[in-house]
Amino acid sequence: MKSVNIAAVMLILTVSAVFGVTLKTNSIYHPDNKKNCILGWNPDSGFFARVLNISDMSFIMLDAYGRMYGPFGSNTQVVISPVCSGYAYTKTANGMDTIFIDGIEFNSYEKVKFLQFLPDSTEQVFVFHENGKEYVYFKGMAIGGFNNITGLALAGDSKSYGLIYRNNRSYFIHTGYTNAGPYLNCKELKLSYAGGSRVFLAKTTNMTYPCASKDAETSISADGSMTGISYLKEYFYYVRVCDTEYGPYEFASVPVFGDAPGEFAFCYVDHGQSYIRTGERVIGPYDFAYNFAFLPGTPSFAYITQSGGNYFIRLGENEVLGPYRYADIRVIGGKLYLLIGANGSFYFCEME
Repeated sequence: MKSVNIAAVMLILTVSAVFGVTLKTNSIYHPDNKKNCILGWNPDSGFFARVLNISDMSFIMLDAYGRMYGPFGSNTQVVISPVCSGYAYTKTANGMDTIFIDGIEFNSYEKVKFLQFLPDSTEQVFVFHENGKEYVYFKGMAIGGFNNITGLALAGDSKSYGLIYRNNRSYFIHTGYTNAGPYLNCKELKLSYAGGSRVFLAKTTNMTYPCASKDAETSISADGSMTGISYLKEYFYYVRVCDTEYGPYEFASVPVFGDAPGEFAFCYVDHGQSYIRTGERVIGPYDFAYNFAFLPGTPSFAYITQSGGNYFIRLGENEVLGPYRYADIRVIGGKLYLLIGANGSFYFCEME
């Protein structure tokens, strides 16, 4: 078993004894602090960390295993597959966006946006602009053309997609062979695992779902039975899980859902302290808490807290790894991966 720093050894041994897991270090990255700036995980790209070269604003990306990709130019879209098995990026030149897949040129378009991988990591999905219309590239097919696609969502089983498009001044939702609308505004479309259920924020002439703030976010459980919204209203944040509203808070994250019926959690700030609500249970307070994730088995969840300039990885309600100079987590295939900053380096680890 490899630990990331001496101070954490006893804590890691404790976790191993209680939960039967070990911490494996896959890679170590040593940044050049004179010219590099480390930025945290970008969930939209799938990468764990971004390293910015402050001299020319180029950057490299690191996946959950610590493998490096790049360098890329400052205006490049870069994404990695959910299981870190491939990557794709765009390069703009002569008024065209060219897509590269695993470093090999794929195709060029007038404009490319919403570049991403299918959840099963097999193929890339994106929206491209050609001859005044926009199309969705999905499983080798160009589907369209729409006047202006403003949002793209994928079902967890990788078999279907949904999009938000604008026609004149109205917004519409398109999923499969059905359309919904028109709306005065629409955003934050999310699909259930099989794509049969959806959640989105919309505004009509008669009513407004709680999406007045640009910070509003949505979520949906895998089976589509539960939906979540976090939104800002009159300087305070509120969270809605199905028909139950929580708040007001100084800040609140969008709910995440577990596999068990009715299982949800979100982070919030109240009177300057951070808490996590998971069902009817409240965990905290902390200086700051974020990135809550449900896990299969034991421990059943993990999250990050910050206190006194140090970061901690918390497993369940009682077990703690840290302190570290930086920490983050993500779940791939039911396994927990960790990014830990200690001793001037960054360690890419996984729980076994």
